[in-house]
Amino acid sequence: MTYKGFRGYRPMITAFKEVPLIVYHEFKEGNRYDGHVRAIEAVFEVIRRINERGL
Repeated sequence: MTYKGFRGYRPMITAFKEVPLIVYHEFKEGNRYDGHVRAIEAVFEVIRRINERGL
């Protein structure tokens, strides 16, 4: 619930600016601020996979 009494949503999107690639997304209900570590881990996993392929 937001401070104005409405239902709150907090979408989180992690993307690479240089290329149009969304690495991680999560749509959260309410005023939750967690999930930052999962988003950062997802970014590093994508970078690791790209480096393995030599792209």
